[in-house]
Amino acid sequence: HDQSSWFPKACSPGDARATRRFHARPRRPHVVSARGVEPKRGSGRMIVAVLDTSILLRKGLMEFILRVASADACAPRISQSLFDETSRKLAEGARDPELVPTLAEALRHVANYGMAVVQSEHHSEAQDLVNDPGDVHVLASAFATRDEDPAPSTTLLVTENLKDFDIDAVADHGVFVVSADAFGCHLLEQRPIQVLTQIQRQPPERYEKFLERMRRDASSRPWRCTRT
Repeated sequence: HDQSSWFPKACSPGDARATRRFHARPRRPHVVSARGVEPKRGSGRMIVAVLDTSILLRKGLMEFILRVASADACAPRISQSLFDETSRKLAEGARDPELVPTLAEALRHVANYGMAVVQSEHHSEAQDLVNDPGDVHVLASAFATRDEDPAPSTTLLVTENLKDFDIDAVADHGVFVVSADAFGCHLLEQRPIQVLTQIQRQPPERYEKFLERMRRDASSRPWRCTRT
């Protein structure tokens, strides 16, 4: 993806297994937290997105997420461990030095939306559901968010490392692991007015390119993001 802008691409078949399961399993009950953001009346199920470090390090994508979050299209979340990991990678030069201040500021903005408090039981729940031990804290953060945010909500773990998670098993625990493109596709279907309003603020050539890509996607893909 271009670092200067990001729009969801046509969702790939590799995303289908996770995205189609938004309705495949019953949700675990959510615990209403005083720190949670109550969904607006009539807005339906709130979309809560836990952002992996692979997402937090992408400038254009973070700009998109913060824009749609400001329009109440979704509620981004991280944990202290995700904040620390991303900050460490930025300090180690994981991105162009010119991008570091912008990404660091975006990280702080996401933290202001909510920091999940991860308990030991969340780590225990996550241990057998990851293919990379280094991602236990990521999934634990998603489970903590699931338990903290008010119902009704859909908890997504947005990552570019789908292979590191047992997607089907995680879905049984009330969290849906999706790529950035599947996340954008889902947002567009669930919150079209808010998302398109933000997209239309982009230069006309980017907006037209996005619409053409979505038109091709709608006519060619064998599945679609399900509605809540």
